[in-house]
Amino acid sequence: MGIANKIKERDARLICIDNDTDALNFAEIRLSSIGISDRIDFRKYNALRMFDNETTLMEFGRQDIIYSVGFFDYLPDEFLIKLLSSLYNLLDHGGILIAAFKDAARYRSQEYHWILNWDGFLQRREEDFRNILSLAGIPNSAIKKEREESGIIIFYTISKQ
Repeated sequence: MGIANKIKERDARLICIDNDTDALNFAEIRLSSIGISDRIDFRKYNALRMFDNETTLMEFGRQDIIYSVGFFDYLPDEFLIKLLSSLYNLLDHGGILIAAFKDAARYRSQEYHWILNWDGFLQRREEDFRNILSLAGIPNSAIKKEREESGIIIFYTISKQ
């Protein structure tokens, strides 16, 4: 919603992927209130299937921007490496992948465990993310890092060169 005006100005087209129909319906309702839902393809799809580069390319085609937040922290390293490699390869020349991770060195995980049994979340530090990106075949020169205000979430902007 924060970039709605940019989407309108640039006549951008988006694909919003989720495996949960209710989440997609909610997003469509929210985005229809600001007049951009007609520019978005809301697609029920299991993003875990995107680890296969050929299938993903056939399903979605080359992309200018891929953005994900709150997803990668739940995936085991070996699978995440394959997925990030596939997403990077899905980018068109000059495209960017924006990947967010929660830095375990910057927050106290027990606060979240008091609320609920949150054992699916994998605790990783910045050096772990860098190693995963490297093993995914993403050149270090393609990666820019920025932290959000609290310093907990790291946003990696990865450019396809």
